[in-house]
Amino acid sequence: MDSTPDQSKVDQMALVIRYCTSSSVHERLVQLSPIKSHTGESIFVLLEEFLEKAELNIVNCRGQSYDNASNMSGKYKGLQAHVKNKCDLAVYIPCTAHSLNLVGVHSVDCCIEAVSFFGFLQCIFNIFSGSTHRWDILTNTLDKNVKGRLLVLKSLSQTRWSCHSDSCQALTHNYIKIIKALKCISENNSENGDSKRDAKMLLKQIKKKETAYLSFLWNDILNRSNKTSIHLQDSSCDPLKALNLLKSLKNYILKLLNSSVVYESKVIELGPEINSLYHDERRRTSKKNVSGSNNTVLQGGVKFRIETHNIIIDKFCSELDRRIEAYKFVSDNFLFVTMLCVPIVDKLMKTIILNKVLKTLY
Repeated sequence: MDSTPDQSKVDQMALVIRYCTSSSVHERLVQLSPIKSHTGESIFVLLEEFLEKAELNIVNCRGQSYDNASNMSGKYKGLQAHVKNKCDLAVYIPCTAHSLNLVGVHSVDCCIEAVSFFGFLQCIFNIFSGSTHRWDILTNTLDKNVKGRLLVLKSLSQTRWSCHSDSCQALTHNYIKIIKALKCISENNSENGDSKRDAKMLLKQIKKKETAYLSFLWNDILNRSNKTSIHLQDSSCDPLKALNLLKSLKNYILKLLNSSVVYESKVIELGPEINSLYHDERRRTSKKNVSGSNNTVLQGGVKFRIETHNIIIDKFCSELDRRIEAYKFVSDNFLFVTMLCVPIVDKLMKTIILNKVLKTLY
């Protein structure tokens, strides 16, 4: 169940039911209902009314899945809690794709440099999309990728993180070209004063070493996350496969922890347009203390790696760990079902698995 406003601004709750036949699994959208209250209790009442009309008994429910909003997933007052009060066999599984979205949201908020980078990315989109003339300047400057597709900037969305990935990829692939387009706007006398001023401010930001570095780092993170999200939304994806996908993503992100030298090299390869030093890259010392020793303040690449690069990776992985934990219960208890469906598992092994499960249950 999930709700969204329609074109007439009426909030509509969608109800989707998944059921099994002897040979396959089916999923059907069965109802759209206007709602006024978003509490877990009121949504549960709506669910009960439908089940009663459809002559479906909630005690036969064996699973439920929603997003991570508190009114849906809340432990005590969420919809899943109300359903479990009626049927304790209705295992709650958080939506994996939505969980991955939240990992991205919390990772972006972990440090000011990350927040500033995506704010900058949105501003870049805003200045070019503000007029058809400026958008033409951008598209005429950009290069196509290896697939012959033009990668363009997109407006960032909190619900569709693929936009973050697409926009970051467009920036990374056409970094110098976008600098050229911003210069064109800032020096164009036909542009209004506000646009020229904004273009100059963005030029200053895009030439920073920190901005170029983060574009490469976030491009790697978001590109892999987006591919994982696509697999998670595949109709054939089961909870065990979803868990393995999240673990694989975490292992990939962890490897980026020691890749600062790689990103430094990529920034240098962009050429002289990019500042060669970090904005604070000067040797600074604090005042001498009583013992006469100096305390060196972190600066430049070391400071950026410790306070930005490492923080982003650590936050992303810790958020992934928290989401992965929610799926371990399902994996531990229902792994045998997946194993029984694997063709290479012979009849003897399947019998052993079933016997172990039966001993656990009885």
